[in-house]
Amino acid sequence: MIEPSEALPGRNRPEFTIPTEHAVLGASLQPPFPDGFERAVFALGCFWGAERLFWELEGVHTTAVGYSGGFSPNPTYEEVCSGKTGHAEAVLVVFDPAKLSYADLLKVFFEAHDPTQGMRQGNDTGTQYRSALYPVDERQEQIVTATRDAYGAELKRAGRGEITTEIALAGPFYYAEEYHQQYLHKVPHGYCGLEGTGVSCPIRPVAATQSEESINMSTNGHHDDLPTVPATDAEWRDRLTPEQYKVLRKAGTEPPFSGEYVDTDENGLYRCAACGNPLFRSATKFHSGTGWPSFTDAVSPEAVELVRDRTFGMVRTEVRCARCESHLGHLFDDGPRDAGGKRFCMNSLSLDLDEVSDVVEATPASSKR
Repeated sequence: MIEPSEALPGRNRPEFTIPTEHAVLGASLQPPFPDGFERAVFALGCFWGAERLFWELEGVHTTAVGYSGGFSPNPTYEEVCSGKTGHAEAVLVVFDPAKLSYADLLKVFFEAHDPTQGMRQGNDTGTQYRSALYPVDERQEQIVTATRDAYGAELKRAGRGEITTEIALAGPFYYAEEYHQQYLHKVPHGYCGLEGTGVSCPIRPVAATQSEESINMSTNGHHDDLPTVPATDAEWRDRLTPEQYKVLRKAGTEPPFSGEYVDTDENGLYRCAACGNPLFRSATKFHSGTGWPSFTDAVSPEAVELVRDRTFGMVRTEVRCARCESHLGHLFDDGPRDAGGKRFCMNSLSLDLDEVSDVVEATPASSKR
């Protein structure tokens, strides 16, 4: 990576005209953008294919390609490719957070390329092709960190290397030349060098505005002191029974109709047996006849993380506790249609029922600590 003192001087204004309208979406390519919409900046190799990934998502207002993370103002494509500006080829995404979350975009980002390759992506080599995330504020930065850590753990399980993605608060985004904008729309069979790892990225949203106290709000309105998440396997073995350890930490499954909570109807809140994180309200529990406790939904999307599971020759959706990453069970789409059609099929050994007379709002601790 070039030193700032050795970078090209750049210029005060672009050397070319920047188009005003997105060639696919018809929206403005440049600010101002609609009130309430958010910005995100991603770098994952050649920006031609990267931009198309995002403009195809429902909830994206507009996209643009450009240059970020470097030192030279208003560079040209040739200057960026020389490696003397420090910039990465990047994509600006403007999206409606009511339809699409920043965590959703991060999942697309991580799964679409290999974030372990350093200063290259596939056959494209150079600092401009590095993997990078440029969060626009501290809230995005916290979500980035949590998602990177979660995906790094998945890559490690799959035998992949360490994530090398650069993370830095966003600086200026310099628009690229017109012929680069929406390139694969203009040249449908043009070059796209993106190739993911095949490893699914769990979504780990972080409520960055919440304090530790509000994260630990209990069902009766008081604050719980959730136990610290163990840092070692030995600590997990000390905390859990052998049966719990096999299910929670080794993704085992208890025999059907054997669990404590298969047929319970008590009012209360089901927590993670490993760390106490609130997971499911009793009001969402139903008798599925499968032999495992079943729920139509979690207390919130932040309570659990969903991971693609390819074990035993099947493709399923594993459900884990978002706080301690312990295995809970699986998610299926054969639940009650009038309640959304989802069935969270859980192991009793993964749950603790906190019986209360009146369940009020419970805020899950979505980040590991």
